Amino acid sequence: MSIRERSVWTVRPRSRVTRSTLRLPTRVTRGKSSHWEGALSDFRPDWVGTFQRKSNKLSDDRSQLEALVPVMQLPDDQLLAALEPHLDVDAFLDFWITELIISHADGYARNTNNFYLYFDPDTGRMNFIPWGIDSIFHVGNRAAPWEERPPPEILWEEGVLAHRLYRHPTMGPLYLERLPLLLDALWDEDALLARANEYHALLSPYVVDANREAFEGEVDRVRYFIRSRRDALQNALARPPPVTDDLLRDPWCVDQIGTVQATFATTWGNLAEQDPFAAGTGTLTLDPAVDPTLPPITRVGSKSGYDEQGRQNVIQVVTWHDPNIALVLNLTVANPADLAPGMSLPLDWLESSGHIFKVIFQPGADPEVSILGLVGDGVLYLHEAGTEAGDGVVGTVDALVYESIW
Repeated sequence: MSIRERSVWTVRPRSRVTRSTLRLPTRVTRGKSSHWEGALSDFRPDWVGTFQRKSNKLSDDRSQLEALVPVMQLPDDQLLAALEPHLDVDAFLDFWITELIISHADGYARNTNNFYLYFDPDTGRMNFIPWGIDSIFHVGNRAAPWEERPPPEILWEEGVLAHRLYRHPTMGPLYLERLPLLLDALWDEDALLARANEYHALLSPYVVDANREAFEGEVDRVRYFIRSRRDALQNALARPPPVTDDLLRDPWCVDQIGTVQATFATTWGNLAEQDPFAAGTGTLTLDPAVDPTLPPITRVGSKSGYDEQGRQNVIQVVTWHDPNIALVLNLTVANPADLAPGMSLPLDWLESSGHIFKVIFQPGADPEVSILGLVGDGVLYLHEAGTEAGDGVVGTVDALVYESIW
């Protein structure tokens, strides 16, 4: 029996959990529905602003998200009743546990990252949808780059929903009860190994000799994870339930170090050009505080296009500083539809974002590349733009520069 079917919040085991009982939205309706991407986002005051709208982009209504913030601050005896109108709690429980089973460490439960939200227009309630699962099936329980130490093997609770629900006197036991049921229902070693072998056979002919050893090693790692995951979780479940007193981490915070203004005039599709000074023109004014040692600008160029490797829409303003230094103002636009004349895009690290790279060239050596700063809290304005080859891309940038966190 699922939580949604209960008249009161009690812990009762499901008689059987199968793949068909896992609930994801079966349709996505335009109009009154809303769809969001979570990228280092959560239902906390300093985190809710980073959700990126994926539908109804002309609307500035964020009330469905913001309504969860005060709910998450309620005491346990009020939490579940207050959550019910906003969240399919039972479906979230399945989502949360599935992230753990497949070791999606860069997802919501462990990093408040890489997930979608869909608000059903009929119920107004929120559903989580998996996203960005390009870093899963990790062997072992090691600390992630953003962690001081690894979390308990069967408990990820960096997201405020997971954090509050595990500590809830009803939901914590239900989580521990549900985990082995879902593991039994979802983790079919034979089927997963067969799929891994199928993909191995598909990709293997295209792997160059120089990468063969690394490729086979990664495939073996995936196979090992599939074979060992059930035992690892069951062994952890056999121990006493995890008890943690960890606090949720603070929001990411960086200091402003200056300002940048730039103009560019180029054409779409010339990103691969080796000479940016022949590909387009531009100007760049960078606050000296960003890099006091930088020599004067001697040339400025610009180029734009789709970056196949990074899978991004990119506009670059490039400056040359004698004798051997280049700066690259690298701007990315998330939605190609936004590359249109008259568009004014916020540099908010969601709709569009920017970095300033410093490249030092030395004879006989690879260029030395560093990040001078992150570009945000400003505007990218497009006088002309398009995504067909040869379309004019002309515009301006006016923004703040923040210290790099990388």
